[in-house]
Formats: sequence, C-alpha cells, structure tokens
Amino acid sequence: MNGGAPEYIPEHLIRHLGWIAVGIPASHMQNLTMSDVDTVAALGVYRNLSEAQLSALAQAFSEQWAAKEPEDWTDIDLAMLGQIICGFNHSDILRVHPDAYK
Repeated sequence: MNGGAPEYIPEHLIRHLGWIAVGIPASHMQNLTMSDVDTVAALGVYRNLSEAQLSALAQAFSEQWAAKEPEDWTDIDLAMLGQIICGFNHSDILRVHPDAYK
C-alpha cells in the first residue's frame, strides 16, 4: 500500500492542492476522491490543468456522482464543476438542460 498515492490523500487536503495540482499525472487524477461538493468545486477552479487531467477529473466525477446525469445538472452543478466541465465529451455537454446555463 502506497500512502502517497492520490487515492490515499484525505479529501479535506485535496481541496487545498492549489497550483501543485498540475503536477498530478492525469492517470492519477481519476483516483482522487470527489465525494464532497467542496472538493469538486476546489478542483474546478484550477485553470492550468491539461486536457488529459480535466478528462480524468470528468471521468472521476461521472463515476463518483453516477446518480446525477448531465440532464439533471443545475446551474449550481455547473458552477461547482468549473473548469472540469471542459473535460466532458461533446455528447455529455449536449445533454445538459439549457436552463442549467442561466
């Protein structure tokens, strides 16, 4: 067991990664725990993540928040996702109800 692997970072610390988040490989991004709204929002503010990192975060969000489909997203969800929304594929974005963009 590797205590330094992303899946072992406590969620309250994930919220404070800041600019070092760009150093986390995309393959590890999808292992981050994103069960809390504040964690997703904290990750969504990072503007200098690569396309691969954003895609990995989008995949992690989709898996960990599987009960909420793009059709169910609200304006609050979109604000929470922030930059992570850029990691979703085109078909997922098209499924977001137009009212969510208000």
